[in-house]
Amino acid sequence: MGSYQLLDKLKFQHGLRLNRDSICPRMDLLLMYNKQSTKLYRVNGSLIWERDLAIQQFKWNFDGKFIVAVDKNDSVHVLDVTDGSTVHHFSCEEGCSVDAFKVEKPKRDGTNFDYLPTLGALPDVSKSINQFLPFRLPKNDKNDGDYIQKLTKSGFPAVPIESSSVAIHVREESLLDSSSSVVACRYDDFLQLYLQGTLQLPRIPLPNASPYDSLIITPQLDVYTLTHYGRIIIPRDIHHLGCLSSQMSITLSYAFEGILRLTKLYADNGGPRSESIKWHDKIHEFVKPHSTDTPELALIQLLLMGTTSKGLREFIGENLTDRTLEKWTTTVSSSLHQMQSLILYHIVPSLERTLIIFEELQVTSLTPGNYQGIPIDEPILRQIISTTTKLTSRIWELTTTISKKVIDFNEFAKFLKYQMSKYAYFNQEEIDEVVSMPKPDFDIMAVIQYLQSGFAMTEIDDFLIKNDYLVPCDKDSDEHVDMDTVLGKAQKNLKEANKLIEGRESNDRRVSGSGLPIRGRHSQGRASEIPRTSSLQADVMSTTTWIVNNLKSLMQGAVDNCDVKLDLQMRARMPSLENVQTFRENVIQTEEGAVYHNIAYSYHLTDEQNDSEIILLKTALEKDSKWQMQRLHLPTTRVVDYGYFDGETLIVLVFDRDNDEHILASVPYHDLAYDGSRIIAPLDKQRTLSKSDEPINELALNGLPGRRIAALSTNAGYGCLVFDMDGDDMESDEEKGDEDEDMEE
Repeated sequence: MGSYQLLDKLKFQHGLRLNRDSICPRMDLLLMYNKQSTKLYRVNGSLIWERDLAIQQFKWNFDGKFIVAVDKNDSVHVLDVTDGSTVHHFSCEEGCSVDAFKVEKPKRDGTNFDYLPTLGALPDVSKSINQFLPFRLPKNDKNDGDYIQKLTKSGFPAVPIESSSVAIHVREESLLDSSSSVVACRYDDFLQLYLQGTLQLPRIPLPNASPYDSLIITPQLDVYTLTHYGRIIIPRDIHHLGCLSSQMSITLSYAFEGILRLTKLYADNGGPRSESIKWHDKIHEFVKPHSTDTPELALIQLLLMGTTSKGLREFIGENLTDRTLEKWTTTVSSSLHQMQSLILYHIVPSLERTLIIFEELQVTSLTPGNYQGIPIDEPILRQIISTTTKLTSRIWELTTTISKKVIDFNEFAKFLKYQMSKYAYFNQEEIDEVVSMPKPDFDIMAVIQYLQSGFAMTEIDDFLIKNDYLVPCDKDSDEHVDMDTVLGKAQKNLKEANKLIEGRESNDRRVSGSGLPIRGRHSQGRASEIPRTSSLQADVMSTTTWIVNNLKSLMQGAVDNCDVKLDLQMRARMPSLENVQTFRENVIQTEEGAVYHNIAYSYHLTDEQNDSEIILLKTALEKDSKWQMQRLHLPTTRVVDYGYFDGETLIVLVFDRDNDEHILASVPYHDLAYDGSRIIAPLDKQRTLSKSDEPINELALNGLPGRRIAALSTNAGYGCLVFDMDGDDMESDEEKGDEDEDMEE
């Protein structure tokens, strides 16, 4: 009798679970979850990613590229399998059962609408929008050195950016494409479909549903349940609209996530609620006895002019040591670089892609004959495009401000370190020399800002966390944003900043030893550093939120007004299902093209029953097909779990009462007669797992290309065994003994 090859033994913390859908249908991946988190493993036991997301059910997409999961709050998440990020999100009602199916994207008049914009190769239709972008990310190898070189050639300052410090990277591969998928939310009496995971189609009623009524959707949008069959009929171009909707949803979610992190990074490290304010408090405590003026001004005066104060020496020695100054300046500089990286590597490319897709949507919707029966509100679309363009302009203004801050802060750090080293310890001759020096014409207010806010980023409030104004939305407004002017000004400022930091200005006068420019030259305090914007300009967060909400409303409004039809009929009635313990099913297609629906179910055993039985049903997915039955009898066993691999094999996990052991066996159900008779289960091959007291509680199955894999959760969630069901039959008794011993730990 055959045995199965043990691929690996996974060990994990108590409480992690798997279910029958845990194994990816196309890759050696295993999804496990508990009440706090969701984890994706390779079947060799290595962890790929973990998310603090408590889910109650999930399904893999047909190609294994994403996972549809329902969390504890009845929200549906479409998770990218590469990193676990949520690319689509929508709410469902209680009692929802989710699944993901493959659909065909019909071509219209030989035209393929579908494309995915990549970082370096963009379609011709986007040329007009692309003109306003001053740089392109490298197409293939995103190397920091190449990227900085490209920015420098465009006039950006050469600021080093370390890959390790960047919170998010723009994806080098194509965007996750969900345009060939439909997410289905199944309820007791109706069906809710989300085309491409984003467009919610009108509800489809399902009267007279069975308690075990599952759902099957074919690529041609044929719908089957145990009770019904029918076909969904939608307008011909809605797939293209769904494809664009899916892509826009992803690019905007990338941009939104980047802006969220940017806002948090600023608030934590430089904003009015940040830890940097502690520096202000320390300074205030020290200089209060020394000056009735602002504490910062008093400290700067002491640092600039020198003092014999013992308290100042102690303050510098205890609080502003070289080590603490180095740590502080390094932290601030790293935070500024991360803010730059978020904008240049993540937010701007995401908005760029979104604008490209916007333009294709607008061009397609205005082309005669396109999007027939799908009404798109053109004025709202124009307003969304205009607002997104303004948002991109605003992001560039923010980039200009941050770039100047990087330079200014580095200069300020040099100045502060110089002053500390000069006046922390001194002799009488040095005191006399300092006192006799004329007071330098230095921009005290600029330095005070750095001390007040950590790195003088308080003007960024207007960009990130003010939320003072709503985004203006005037349908009749055709205001044109001159991006050349905006970016020309930004590049000019950055070129000047680049010259400043490299010391190339011919008349660049600086305070001796400070490294900071003299007042009136480049640093004129807060007012000169704020980009000139409208008083009604919203911050980037509320603007992005407005774009996301209005785009969703625009697309959903177009679909709500579509003529979506369902031709629904009743299927042949199947045998009554009552008090069922376990219910499994699958759909297979033969080489001849015939499609069959297979069902396996079993009942609870009473205390007097020693034998288990599994009932198998089979029918062709045709209009007048009837259900055929076969009964599998398993003597002296209790069925723990079972499931379908493919069109040939049923895998059964049983507990043998006579021998007190678990057995994993396969049943070639395709060879059965299906004549309703009761037969002893034909076990093709089996493996004895252990002689411990029923340690196995969950089973996951999947047929992968070239092999079949089963995963067993053991010992109440402490470990998992992963088997190759088509593996070698040759295993030594010693290896088997080691495995059994491991199971019993």
